[in-house]
Amino acid sequence: GKKMREIKFRQWLPKSKDFHYWGFVKNGVFVGVELNANTHESALKNSQQFTGLVDGSEREIYEGDIIKCNGWIGIIFFDKSYWAIKTNRKDAVAPYVLYNQRSSLKVIGNINENPELFYTSLENVGIAPKESTLPLMTEMVQK
Repeated sequence: GKKMREIKFRQWLPKSKDFHYWGFVKNGVFVGVELNANTHESALKNSQQFTGLVDGSEREIYEGDIIKCNGWIGIIFFDKSYWAIKTNRKDAVAPYVLYNQRSSLKVIGNINENPELFYTSLENVGIAPKESTLPLMTEMVQK
């Protein structure tokens, strides 16, 4: 039968500037969010979901990842009902569907550790980041 996608998350820990991976069972114990002086709500807000897909190098793709594909750069987010890519392409009228691009893309960073990868890519093609980025991305960067 068809295998369901693995549901798991990574949580950005601003103090240690690192990710905590959670939402799975390890050695018979459920691994949950890292509360570490955070409220449960802020821990969830700092969490990004695994898309269930891997890039061309077999690296897992998470929400908030910055990717490179055929010369353009994008960021992964959930768009109402599917995993999508907001790109730095001026001719892109709507976000790309992640599933369709997955084998030709490479994860090059993420919005927490190196947001400049995405924002600089926008400026390089003459797009003002504040106008073009989705509110979701602004929220991610402010976390």
